[in-house]
Amino acid sequence: MLRDLTGEERAAYFRGIQPIWGGGLSEDRFQLFQRRLADAPEARERYRLLGWFVKGTLTAAMKAYDLRATCAARPLRVLGVGAVFTPPELRRRGHAAAMLRAVMDDYASRGGAGNARWASPSFPACPEAPARRSPATSR
Repeated sequence: MLRDLTGEERAAYFRGIQPIWGGGLSEDRFQLFQRRLADAPEARERYRLLGWFVKGTLTAAMKAYDLRATCAARPLRVLGVGAVFTPPELRRRGHAAAMLRAVMDDYASRGGAGNARWASPSFPACPEAPARRSPATSR
């Protein structure tokens, strides 16, 4: 099941991504930075922390950005995906893939373009990375 992270779930997610995306910040400073970012007025309706839950257990989480773009002078809402994380002991079971499919389908059902692009420390700028089009927008 896909839903927004709350309280301790957010803290657990931030602890999980800190060694990867912490940029040298201590865990406390990283937690503070991430909480401020997530709770900023500018983040409302544009930035979400989402989790994928199986039998009540958080199995994967991510940041979702509601971005604006244009194509052929037509405005689009585009899903941005960031910091996808699965706890090491739960990896290679399809949790992150299931979460990404659910996020893209949900976004498309709410009027989004249904495409997603993401970057990671391994691929900081990857313009040739293919966008994944959700089934709802592939027709």
